[in-house]
Amino acid sequence: MHHTDLPDSGLIGHFEIDAHIANPDIHYPSAAFQPIDANLTAIAAIATARGMLLYGNSAPAWAGLAHPGAAGRMLTTTATDVLWSTFALSGTAGQTYTFPAASVAIPGGGGIAGRAAEWLNATTLQAATLIKSGAGVLTLSASGAYTATIPATGTVALGADTLTVATTNNATITAHTHAITSSSNPGAAASLLASSATGCLQLTSMGIGASVPIYAQLYVAPTIGDNVAVENYTAEIYPSYRPTNNTAKNFFGLLNVVNLYDNLATGNLTGAYYGGSYRAYNRSATKTVSSLTGGHFAIRNIGSGGSYGNVTNMYVLYTDAMYDGGNTVNTYMQYVKNPSGAGTSTNVYGHYIQSITKGTTLNYATFTNAGLNHLGDQLAIVGSADRQQLIVTGYSTQAATTAVAQVTRTDAAAGAVKMLALTGLGNGADGDGVSLDLYAKSSTTAAQQQSRIYSQWYAATHASRQADLVATAWDTNEREIWRGRASGSAAMLGVLGATPVIRQLHIADAAGGANIDAEARVAINAALAVLEAFGFVAAS
Repeated sequence: MHHTDLPDSGLIGHFEIDAHIANPDIHYPSAAFQPIDANLTAIAAIATARGMLLYGNSAPAWAGLAHPGAAGRMLTTTATDVLWSTFALSGTAGQTYTFPAASVAIPGGGGIAGRAAEWLNATTLQAATLIKSGAGVLTLSASGAYTATIPATGTVALGADTLTVATTNNATITAHTHAITSSSNPGAAASLLASSATGCLQLTSMGIGASVPIYAQLYVAPTIGDNVAVENYTAEIYPSYRPTNNTAKNFFGLLNVVNLYDNLATGNLTGAYYGGSYRAYNRSATKTVSSLTGGHFAIRNIGSGGSYGNVTNMYVLYTDAMYDGGNTVNTYMQYVKNPSGAGTSTNVYGHYIQSITKGTTLNYATFTNAGLNHLGDQLAIVGSADRQQLIVTGYSTQAATTAVAQVTRTDAAAGAVKMLALTGLGNGADGDGVSLDLYAKSSTTAAQQQSRIYSQWYAATHASRQADLVATAWDTNEREIWRGRASGSAAMLGVLGATPVIRQLHIADAAGGANIDAEARVAINAALAVLEAFGFVAAS
């Protein structure tokens, strides 16, 4: 085949094609128009792949636009480049898609301005009931699926802050209103904020700082670090009761009630049931805690604005038990359990009371009314001031034969057992001792001394000590009846104020003599026998 000449008037240059030449040469008479000759080497260097398109990139240079790897993608452009779309157009044979320049109608549906679109069925869109108004952007985001329930009436208003959905359900909102609706399933996700007709928010459980364990409905377990506050609280209930008139109503800052019901088929309730349990755990492994208190109860007349009202009765701890029926075997208004565990405590106080001195009239560290007081062990009274340390007052109409105090030993010890011991330390000098004073009411005056029994050192030197035991009676003065003394080797006695002496030597019966009065001699001998019988003189 011969080559065909093309006139220069039709083309700037010409090319020749010979059918017998496998790779014909292409000739360009003008160097300014050689795009193929200049770029064949660059095009040949591009790795070819199925579906790839040749395009000019931003260099500019020839490059390959790879196939998107997904069906339905379309070739689109930016302001400067071509690229595959991120969306896909799919359909079946025979369908026609029309894209008008002005607006797009919803096929088979009805659109309403401002409404969001929803699917009427699998192929048709229609206007939804959700309206978005204003120029702002509405953004919903979540890491997983979630449901937002809008009440039938009322509004949900968000402020300038952002409402976010997270695993902890935290929300920072400057304003929020919610309709009061009844919840048939309190705590369900769709009714989380639903309340009763009386405005009560009902939740099946709530966890603050941690998830709710199986044994709790309200679980507050935050982790609190350093805080500048003097007192830190995990939870604080701080109500204000402001009655507008004089009222006798009761008010509780916190009421905690445990209700037990009998739903058992057999058996009884044998567990421990507490209306409230207050505990403090020391979980420090190496540090010393100066004070650990399981429960702290305090009251305070704090007043307002520097003025203070009066309080008739203040109860820091008030216990109360009621029996509407049934039988209770034992009631403990206060029960103190012995500490347990493998650790040790240097001192343990079952009941400790500091010095009570604030009262202007009376100060009682412990005060009880009627009821037996039982002490299972020792009773120690250590005086803190110059006063009677033990006061026992009988009943106003106590019988004369009923003792005000009774001390009984129940052991089987033989011999004279010790019942009462009185010790006076004194200065360790002659005359020191202890006394037992007896009082009674005279015709006009109460507590008049009647008598006294006392012991004292006659000689206090330890190696040669001698003690006196004295009994006295009173008129307007004390009168000594008798005085016994230990001489160091024998007992001594003085009667009616006489100096104590030891038992006198034996006095022999009257005998002999020039003049004998038989009757007088008999009387004298009888008197001597009496003196001997009472131990005043030796028998022989």
